[in-house]
Amino acid sequence: MRRALLLLCVLGSALWVAGPAQAKGTEGDVTAESVSITGSGISVRLIGDDAASYGDLSNTFSPSSRMAGRPANVDLGPRYAVSYWITCQLPNGSSAFAVINQSLFPYARYRSLAQVWSFTPPGQPSCGSLQAPAAGWVASRRGLFDVLSAAGLPAAPPAAIPAQPLAPLAGGPAFAWYALVMVGGLVALLGVGAVTRRRIRARASP
Repeated sequence: MRRALLLLCVLGSALWVAGPAQAKGTEGDVTAESVSITGSGISVRLIGDDAASYGDLSNTFSPSSRMAGRPANVDLGPRYAVSYWITCQLPNGSSAFAVINQSLFPYARYRSLAQVWSFTPPGQPSCGSLQAPAAGWVASRRGLFDVLSAAGLPAAPPAAIPAQPLAPLAGGPAFAWYALVMVGGLVALLGVGAVTRRRIRARASP
């Protein structure tokens, strides 16, 4: 009895892991895939099996895992722009392509748990028999970050650039002080000159 239960648990786990990987529909229609990820001074490109793994592990084509609202209590971290290129074969034998745009948050964390999140905006295209991905927020499956880091994504997010202080006046604070003293002295001299001229005019008048 215990062996039968263990076998059912293992089989159920295998089906759960394999399920999202078949969410693209007819894989034979997809002839090529590539993924471009840019942001924070980083550019990562996935092609071939890595691009296919992105589509599967990111749950891009799994509508049942979507959330309409932004995930609560999740520190999303820096945002990266994704362009997911898919080439497919049409029934008439010709080829077509579609570009799916997403926002990727590879360094997202829920408390101490790290998990990649993505957001797919509405209005994304389909390609042949491959349906357009559902819009919304979704958490990735395990292994996506490993695929991204193997392609060049840093293991940790880039450090935030600190705000630069305002540039001081040329010559530093001493120059500003001397300039202030010179302006004050000039004003004083002009005032003394004006008073002197008034006295001379007063003496000269009958």
